[in-house]
Amino acid sequence: MKIAILAWGSLISEREKLTFGTDEVPEGNLALATDWVPEGGPKLPIEFSRVSRSRDGALTLVIDQEHRGKENPTSFAESRYQELTEARTNLAKREGITDLRNLEWIGYVICRSNKKTLFRFWERKLCHSRDASIADKICGWAERENKENFDAVIWSDFPSNFDNEGKSHKTWYVDKNRTKSWKVDVANMKFTPENAQMYLHCLNDKGAKTARKYIRNTPAKVETPLRERMRNDPWLNAETTEMQKKVRQFALGVIDENKNSLHNSSCSIRISYWTLYGMYCLLFLVGVVTAVFAIIKGFTARSATDTYSSLIFAGLSAGSFFALFITRPLESLERNSIFSSWLITIINTYWTKYGYFNDPSTVYEDLKKATDDVTKELSQLADKRAS
Repeated sequence: MKIAILAWGSLISEREKLTFGTDEVPEGNLALATDWVPEGGPKLPIEFSRVSRSRDGALTLVIDQEHRGKENPTSFAESRYQELTEARTNLAKREGITDLRNLEWIGYVICRSNKKTLFRFWERKLCHSRDASIADKICGWAERENKENFDAVIWSDFPSNFDNEGKSHKTWYVDKNRTKSWKVDVANMKFTPENAQMYLHCLNDKGAKTARKYIRNTPAKVETPLRERMRNDPWLNAETTEMQKKVRQFALGVIDENKNSLHNSSCSIRISYWTLYGMYCLLFLVGVVTAVFAIIKGFTARSATDTYSSLIFAGLSAGSFFALFITRPLESLERNSIFSSWLITIINTYWTKYGYFNDPSTVYEDLKKATDDVTKELSQLADKRAS
């Protein structure tokens, strides 16, 4: 029997709880014969309307026609198990259902209703679903649109419990934008996107962290009224925003440090420049005096040999002092100051980019590109320095 599993939330994103092929299946893992086919399943009305106790009160996605869940594409994969009860039990374990004698919340439809198929006698019912229209839609997808020729389809069929259970019975005070607050009766709250948003704001730190992670990790193509509402809510990106602040503060600290280094380097270069300039001017004057002395000595020489040797000595003294003590040291100082400025510019550019990385979904690619750029520029600078 070929059995498909439908998914739209954590079954897809939490890949550490998936086991493929013939590997041994750890407790609580979902055993699959194939990977998920994104958006390949039927469109179903889903919403973040179930309060999950195992996720610290976070809201999770369930099929929800009662609250007008929005039609969204689902994904599917083939179960490793070929017997319906085994496949449903495996999905139940993955969903954290402890009483495996009761598979009430694991829906199924048998698409190829061939009564000669060797099902166990308790599996001969052709479908199990909270909503017959959902079972019809899934069966229609499997029989008409799916090319994998599945014999059966199973899915998590948990109901929404937001209206009647699972919420804290405390009354909370919610501070909106840190300007005003009001009472929220969480226990008697009925599901609407507005109320669900308010409920999320009421979660404690642990629950809020879990809820943010669940919403952010939900496949991007899944769009519900609550998720649309949360996109512009600072609560959803509170942790990311805090991390961005720390990164920017760090980047600003590095830039300030480089600014101080540039200032100190400039001061050192100026002091070194004028010190060396004075020293070499003094040495040049010494050379000139030596040359003049040699010329005078040449004029007062008593023989032609002494005269020529004195003039040659004077010329070499002046030329060597000028070339060695003025031209080359100043060229070296000029090159060092240029390379120092280039280096600080490259480093500051890198940290400025780093401070403006805002999108968590692309931060790895952004960091890799910035690192590759700075590595290339530093290599080019090192090559210029060596040449």
